[in-house]
Order: sequence, then structure tokens, then C-alpha cells
Amino acid sequence: MAELDPVAQTVTLRRDDDWWGAPAKLDSIVFRALAPDALDAAFLDGSIDLYALSLDSSSYQRVRSAPDAEIRAALAPDYRHITLNGQSPALQDVDVRHAVFLGIDREALAGAAFSALGWQPEVLNNRFLTPEHPGYADNSGEWGGHDPERAAQLLERAGWTAPEPGAVRVRDGEPLTLRFVVPQGYAPARDEAELVQSMLAEIGVEVKIKSVPGDQLFGKYVQPGNYDLVAFVNSGSGFPVSESLYQWTDAVEGPDGEPQWRANVGRIGSEEIDAALHEALEALDPDTALDRINTADRLLWEAGHTLPLYQRPQLYAVRSTLANVGAPGLGTLDYADIGYLVER
Repeated sequence: MAELDPVAQTVTLRRDDDWWGAPAKLDSIVFRALAPDALDAAFLDGSIDLYALSLDSSSYQRVRSAPDAEIRAALAPDYRHITLNGQSPALQDVDVRHAVFLGIDREALAGAAFSALGWQPEVLNNRFLTPEHPGYADNSGEWGGHDPERAAQLLERAGWTAPEPGAVRVRDGEPLTLRFVVPQGYAPARDEAELVQSMLAEIGVEVKIKSVPGDQLFGKYVQPGNYDLVAFVNSGSGFPVSESLYQWTDAVEGPDGEPQWRANVGRIGSEEIDAALHEALEALDPDTALDRINTADRLLWEAGHTLPLYQRPQLYAVRSTLANVGAPGLGTLDYADIGYLVER
């Protein structure tokens, strides 16, 4: 049974006494909607017992030093990436998208993200497979490195010229300006965007960072295509194409004749990418499926669709007395087994 309270912004799940299986250990579980910058305080004052911890160094240190708290971690098939809006006027040209790829130092972004944890992750060069998956391959080709000189050449070829060294590039009198949308109150996202802003300035691309309410990020900005750059985390699964298919497939014609991109917020697609993805889903032989997955990923690199950054560990702040819950990693949580430890 569920109870929704829009005022308190909570959803309460209650144990069903008519359930024919083993009864859940908890009478109820309450999910609360909170702003990112309110999570630490809510956990430390006991208002919540579990939440996904950000990579912000101050959050990590505060929770780690709390007497009744634990940080439970696992490496999962989740990765952070920067999505480029292929329908944005400045990014419709694949040369410009590739220039953005080459202008961003992914090693530096990964190092900065995990500096508080003392861990240097490897950059990820595959959108579907992480290194733990069979068949993982680096499909980035010539687009995965950090090469500002090549990026500048691509921008010149696309008609974006710099009036003077270090200036913002212009074409037909318009500056090359990109809007990077980030959620308000989430310091790691802001820090990441500022690093990208600095990196792309070196190749003559101006980045303006726009902070928006976290609960509006996707509904009002990402899904309608009201952005140029955005970074978020993709959550993986056992078979990497099943759940994410429509994130990568081409638009279909809607009832009004306009293209519908479904979950493909990058708004970039092709028949070749679609064919490779569908062939991966239809293949009965695992090796054939992996081959087609890697083909699709290579085509996405060539199309300039989404820049993978790094595999992201799951970090959960958990009350130390709470059992059978934390970072699920490659597994899944059984909510019926979650419970509190009993003193004996």
C-alpha cells in the first residue's frame, strides 16, 4: 500500500498483511523529496536514515565522522557523462561536437570528482559496457583524447574563427556560446561545469553555466531540449541495451509530423545506430550481441553523441543500525529484507 503526501513531499509504502510470502521486516518505508544541499543535514539530525551520497568532499567527511553512520560503497554499471544537444544551433555540426569532445580533459574531470576519496578512476570509452562487462572495448577512436589543437582546427573548419588569440570564436557575427545546465545546490555538478567552462575557453568556446531547480532539470530543460550541455549519471543493467535503447535511437515522426526523440535527449541519431542496437537485442549468440553493441557505440562516437566520463561508484550514507541496504552495485535491493538490527 502507498500513501502520497504532496505537501510533505513524501511517499509511504506500508507492509501488506495480505502478502502470501515472507512478511517484510519493516512496517513502512518513507521516501522523502529533499534538495541536494539538505540531505546531509537531514541525515545527521536523524530525519532520514539512508541516501545516495554525493561526491562532495565536505559531505563525505561529515557523514564519515558521524558516530552512528556508515558509508557503504560498491562499483556499479553506472557512469557519468556529458550530453550534447545535437539540435542546438551551435551543436548541429558534428565538427563542433567533436571539438567539444577533444577540448574536454576527461582525466582531469575524473580526478577532480574523486579527489576527496583518494581514488583516480579510469575514463570510460564505452556507453554500454563497463570494464566489468564481457566484451568491453574502447571504441572512442580519434575522439576520446584531449587534443585542444585538433579541436581548434575542427572549429575553424566549421567556420568558427577567433578574432584574436584567446577570444570567443564567432561565425556570422554570432559568438560560440554554450549553456551548461546544472542542478541548484549540488556543488560537485557546479565544480564540474566550471572545469569544463575553463577547458573549452582554451579553444574559444564560451560556456555559460545555468543553475536550475533540481526537480525541473529534466522536465523543463533536458527533455524539451532547452540546453546545450548537461551532465548526469546513466544507470546500467545486466544487458546494457534493453533499458537504454530509446536513449540512443533516432527520432520517430509524431502525430503532428514533428520528430519525437523519446528518451534520446541528445537528439542525435541514425539508421545505422538503430540497426546495430536492434541487432544486438535480437541476437541469440552473446558474442554477436556484444559485437553489435560495440558497433553501435563506435557509431555514437562518430556521431558526437554524449561524452562518457567515468564509471561512478555508488556511495550510500546509511544509519549503522540499518541492515540489508546500501549501495546495490551489480545487484538489486530486496526492500522486504531491510530492517534494523536488534540488540541482544
